[in-house]
Amino acid sequence: MYCPVCKCSDLIEVGPHKYWADEMIYCCGDCTHSFINPEHYFSMLGQEYKTNKFRAKLYVDLIQSLNIKSIVEIGPSRDLYLLQKLHKIKQNITEYFYDLTTWESPPYINYHSLKEEDPSVDLILALHVIEHISDLYNFLSVVKKFATHFIIETPN
Repeated sequence: MYCPVCKCSDLIEVGPHKYWADEMIYCCGDCTHSFINPEHYFSMLGQEYKTNKFRAKLYVDLIQSLNIKSIVEIGPSRDLYLLQKLHKIKQNITEYFYDLTTWESPPYINYHSLKEEDPSVDLILALHVIEHISDLYNFLSVVKKFATHFIIETPN
């Protein structure tokens, strides 16, 4: 097994996953990315996690009450659940996602590389992301260039 970000095989067992007790959480000894067994992770693609549903309802309701026309979700779930739910309710919103890797997404959700040539957006969502970032100051200095509003959520 190896880290899905940097491909390093120097992994540290952190402990069992909160919802899948039979799955171990690993931390990469090189880039410090935390993850569960990648085989389990990829076998779950397309399934809706309970926490995704809860957060999607909460944030979709909040975003609907704001005058948001464009959004980037940083580190979204692989099924892009929140963005897809938002699109069903508010179709006039421009949606992007940013992650360390890209994957196929619906045609109405585009990849945003957080580079200078990319467009600014009204809102950036970073849900359960900052705890994986080693240089938080640098991360915040980059993302603040692209949006005027932010929602940042941590697990604790």
